[in-house]
Amino acid sequence: MKNEGLSAGKIAAIKRARLLTDFEWIPLRDFPAYSRSKGEKIIQKAGVPLSGMPYSTMELTDKFICENVSFETFVSIINNPDSALYTKDLGGGTNGKKWTYFGIVCNGFVRYAFGIKERTNTKRWLQIPGMRLIAEAGCYTPEEIEICDVLHIFGTGRNHVVLVTDILYGDDGKVTGIEISEATPPLCRRELLDVDEFHRKYDAFALMRYDYIDSVPLYDASDEEILFRRELQPELPKIAIDCGNKSNYTVGEEAVISVFSDTEDVVEIRRDGEVVEKVTVKGPSNFARKFERGYYTATNLTYGESIEFCFKKPEITHTVKNGIIEIKADPCDKESILVHMDFRGKGEKEAGLVKTERFTDEEKKTGIIRKPIPEEAQTYKINFENKYGMWTHQIIQIYE
Repeated sequence: MKNEGLSAGKIAAIKRARLLTDFEWIPLRDFPAYSRSKGEKIIQKAGVPLSGMPYSTMELTDKFICENVSFETFVSIINNPDSALYTKDLGGGTNGKKWTYFGIVCNGFVRYAFGIKERTNTKRWLQIPGMRLIAEAGCYTPEEIEICDVLHIFGTGRNHVVLVTDILYGDDGKVTGIEISEATPPLCRRELLDVDEFHRKYDAFALMRYDYIDSVPLYDASDEEILFRRELQPELPKIAIDCGNKSNYTVGEEAVISVFSDTEDVVEIRRDGEVVEKVTVKGPSNFARKFERGYYTATNLTYGESIEFCFKKPEITHTVKNGIIEIKADPCDKESILVHMDFRGKGEKEAGLVKTERFTDEEKKTGIIRKPIPEEAQTYKINFENKYGMWTHQIIQIYE
């Protein structure tokens, strides 16, 4: 950052963005990268160094980095050759596009930089509290842009948001360069543009500013420790799980536990502290299990290495009357809290976000939620959070 006098909130936002763009890693196996083009498949090759978190739109699995998947969890995913990153190819998603099993999208990138938990989409970017339109596309000069401003475009065949993370000035006070940080296929990145390049790429983008920038959570040095101060090619773990250490699964999903050793080992699985199973494995191998609701620890007793994971299943019911929906939402887990809800469109898993509703303290406490139903809404999701991150249930139809 070349500018002086930035607020603590702006410094924190830029550092958080750097975690997503500057993270260096080496995949252990080939994996498919997100492709915008229908039917196209891009492969990231094993052993080739990469920089930046993977881009992917993951409504099918809710495996969003920084929301459902922590940095610690993602590091354990890339270091496990049996992880879902390498072994699960979702193939064609919406409109036949290809995508990665874990990732982050453009608006998720900026929301993480600003510390905004509530999920939104690019179309409804201005509905975020504190997000303010400064100027429409083509109605501002580079000198009017500030660090941590957001550039936004929607509905012109391009739907995207990017974050301004640096601005360079000449001796005359004129802008000479603008650094853009973004989540874009196939990997998050930052790019320093001269003024001509900036105009070519971003003249069609509106300029927005986040009024709550000084409420950005302070930069957590432990995240940098996890991502940057580690071996790029570590030894394989003696035990691993396909969605990563400290991950959330939904009851009914299958978890794949792997052991990487040349010995005969015993894996002990505990649920909420009680032993539920012991599995003997020989040589590098894996086994799949479906678990009941609860918090689990799996330990390779030979080496003393452990992994943690959780299986979730909330109880959710609702009634509709006079355009108001009353929802009773119980996470069935004392360690989980209600965060917010999403009203969505048609009942398909890829249905678009219509509106995000924040909960009152009373709604969070009681689990009883009353909200007016937006005109376009046909389904909804409740978002919970526990010590492993955000988690949701399957999309629920509003109307029978």
